[in-house]
Amino acid sequence: MINKITLLKVTAFLATIAIVFALFLYSNQPVEASQSSDSTAKSISVNQVIQDNLPIAKPPVENKIQSINGIQIQLTGVKVSQNLLQADVCFELPSDADWLVSSSPDSVFMTVGEKTILHSGFAETEEKFDANGKRTQRCDRLDFPITPDDDLSSFTITINQLVTSISEQPDCDKAQKKLDSENTDIKIKCDSAEGGFNFSIDSKPSKMSDLDARKKAYAAFSDTFTGPWVFTTGLK
Repeated sequence: MINKITLLKVTAFLATIAIVFALFLYSNQPVEASQSSDSTAKSISVNQVIQDNLPIAKPPVENKIQSINGIQIQLTGVKVSQNLLQADVCFELPSDADWLVSSSPDSVFMTVGEKTILHSGFAETEEKFDANGKRTQRCDRLDFPITPDDDLSSFTITINQLVTSISEQPDCDKAQKKLDSENTDIKIKCDSAEGGFNFSIDSKPSKMSDLDARKKAYAAFSDTFTGPWVFTTGLK
């Protein structure tokens, strides 16, 4: 009788332990799922915050083409890089000479509202050739210094002229004839030396400053193809 009662007690005790253990396992399952769910939600929330604060990539401008006096210039893209707005352009070469998109900062500029920003430099990015291997186009990247206050949703880029590069030993007589044909009343004297070239102003109009005289004389050593080519665009 005692053994039977003892056996019943032991059995009841083991059953109680089994029920408690089962309840323990059951109660921990929802907690783990909840923790996993909370962790996932937190992860999504943090990732969303990170995504929302990433810099927004500016879409490239659609290809724009301007043709002046038979010469096309194409604006192929614009983007912001640090404190610069960079504009990519490709232009047709008027002749076989070495043509450039600029000879001075004020020959290429952008306009933002009422603000004019002169370009700070340019660099060749590509050359294009026809089927016979003749060089037909040159592409450059133009740099314009900007500030965070500049509204780039709409602006214009102006290229006033194309110019040829000046050779190491330019033709002084040709430059003087060009100055004479433009009625500048400027007379120049060229000094050629090994490995260098220089010129001086012999005479100029009395009302013309020395700086303006030198600018006009310097420009006379280049061929010029006059625009302007004006592109209106923006970054959204």
